[in-house]
Amino acid sequence: MKRKSPAENTPRVLALAGAFFGGLVALGLAAGVFEKLTAAELAVLALFASGFALLTYACDAQVRALVDRAIAGLRGRFAPRGRTRGRPANIRTRSAS
Repeated sequence: MKRKSPAENTPRVLALAGAFFGGLVALGLAAGVFEKLTAAELAVLALFASGFALLTYACDAQVRALVDRAIAGLRGRFAPRGRTRGRPANIRTRSAS
């Protein structure tokens, strides 16, 4: 019998995790927790969060595909839109005399 991987909804999982941990950060900020931390402790916390995000991107193919699609969508949205977009350039070459 073949084992079938459970269906995942990666965007929903990432949104839920972001909302959950973002809410905890907001509560900590409101309670003044970050004011009690030294600059070195804040730097280590930021380094941990950045490392965790980079390792998640590197190790999880579905997360990587989602991020790559989002980046490609942003590039398409902000790409210059000129009159010649999508058409080959009209370049005339000089003939050798």
